[in-house]
Amino acid sequence: MGMDLVAKKPKNENYTDYRFNVWGWRPVWDYCIQYGCEKYIKDRKTPLISIETAQNGHYNSGHLVSEEEAKKLAEMIKEHHLNGTLDKHHAGIQAGIEEAKLFNAELEKRLASLKKQAEKEAGKSDLAPINYPETYKKRYDELVETRDWRSYYPFHREKMLDFAIFMEQSGGFEIW
Repeated sequence: MGMDLVAKKPKNENYTDYRFNVWGWRPVWDYCIQYGCEKYIKDRKTPLISIETAQNGHYNSGHLVSEEEAKKLAEMIKEHHLNGTLDKHHAGIQAGIEEAKLFNAELEKRLASLKKQAEKEAGKSDLAPINYPETYKKRYDELVETRDWRSYYPFHREKMLDFAIFMEQSGGFEIW
């Protein structure tokens, strides 16, 4: 599962399409929304991308990112690379990922302990959570809801720069 970006008027045969897995795409598009839309609205300036593009970028709906929007986003990413904004954002994401990994490691220990307790009460081994006794199943569901998903969404500066080149060369693109 992922996002397929299809160039509408590619200027280079090497940039007819671009692919992201779902884990890699979300941080990239979130960056585009944060810096290409939300920041501009907050500063009462015209955003680089439309609200519609910002909203539809997370879906495989075939939404068209216009050539103008693609060029503006590419310019922004390159500028952010030069002025350090991309590195600063990356550092913030990495800190969040490390924090999430630590939290999730502790969560896994708690889930493993809960599993042992549920198996003991049920008198069975290799018990799937769906088959836990009711009180343990409820606790399992509560614990799983606390998982910190930040550790699953890496942010790669190099991928952002490559994405910027794709956008420059794409002539606009559809998100599938």
